[in-house]
Amino acid sequence: MSLPAFPDWKTLVSRLISNDTKHKIDAIELSEGLLAEFSPDGAIEAVFERLSLSSSHLSEALYLDMMSKFTKEEWLPFAKILGDSSPGAWQQSSWDAFNAKITKEWPDLTSTKIARALSKVTHNNKAPKAVISFNAEPLLHAQLNYFSRKSSASNSKRFDILVRSTSNRAPDRIPYYFIHGLLGIPELPKKLNKVISNEKLVFSENAYLNLSNNNYSWQSNQFISAATNTHMVFIGLSMTDPNLRKWLGWIHSLRITELSSQNSKSATSTQHYCIRKRPQKKELQQWIESAVSHLGIRIVWIDSWSEIGETLDNMLC
Repeated sequence: MSLPAFPDWKTLVSRLISNDTKHKIDAIELSEGLLAEFSPDGAIEAVFERLSLSSSHLSEALYLDMMSKFTKEEWLPFAKILGDSSPGAWQQSSWDAFNAKITKEWPDLTSTKIARALSKVTHNNKAPKAVISFNAEPLLHAQLNYFSRKSSASNSKRFDILVRSTSNRAPDRIPYYFIHGLLGIPELPKKLNKVISNEKLVFSENAYLNLSNNNYSWQSNQFISAATNTHMVFIGLSMTDPNLRKWLGWIHSLRITELSSQNSKSATSTQHYCIRKRPQKKELQQWIESAVSHLGIRIVWIDSWSEIGETLDNMLC
């Protein structure tokens, strides 16, 4: 949802490989070869193992495209708002400058359309109970707070960043969970990078395997609670993650069992929704629907990601 402000997996892996200054290699060709054999987290694990990289290298690779749109003087005020966990104190002029830059450089971001749609309901009874992100950058969080401020007379923040079980959350705000960790923002002073959670990053395969083997982690608890007690809308997920499918399959199986025990006619109902682009062949569309129905998910098809705002508006009306 953050393309092209942030890179795709292929570009991210090739940038990390380019840190190998000892060998003359084609980083793009090598990344294509790795990704043909391994998952993205597996490829990143190989890069970290071979080159002894740190999370700062990952931050630099992730933010390279975004930072290229700024002068050094312009970047710091933008980064301060992007990474601020308490943005309520910022003047509206600073927020407007933040949004103007995004609008100018990335006019068709999916995250912008999502933020606009959700901001319309964040101050009423249709507000989301939570936002769960698998990204390691806070762009959507910052945009949600910007548009929510615009839609409220109080100009106060509406979404709180939560990166671990000890994160502070105001009772009147909507939690925004970074359950795969949150990277620091390059060139932002350490005292302003307050909410990074490098210890929870799930970019590497080793980190992912450790998380998937722990059924009582903070991340799994947040996701399972949301999937059990609310209706979830998935945006931008391929639904191939085995850990995610395990959680959803278990929850839906329990739901069907309970509905059947009550002789409910809704024993085949779905509870969650996944918005994704429609494939060219209708037959493939039907097979994709079958591949997630046993997880309690109904597909909401769109022809282009430009339709995401209107689609969410219709779901929330």
